[in-house]
Amino acid sequence: MTILDRTRTEIAASETHPSLGSAGAAEVSPVTATLYRVTFGDDIVGYIDYVEPLWIAYRGTRSDLAVESGQHRSMVLALRELTARA
Repeated sequence: MTILDRTRTEIAASETHPSLGSAGAAEVSPVTATLYRVTFGDDIVGYIDYVEPLWIAYRGTRSDLAVESGQHRSMVLALRELTARA
């Protein structure tokens, strides 16, 4: 099952690897086939866009105004970047 098979996916901190840090408490929701909204608690912290072969992390509450904060080879690394300061 992929993340697109679910309408919302919550990564419970108790079920994740310790290396994820606070990313384990983030919720990732698909917006489109390649764009995902990342929330931490009740706050939108940013978006992750898949542009092959990279996962691009954007900070901001609106996808059209979010600012790129990094490019990564995996979604987990992009997620960790967005939640590191959340």
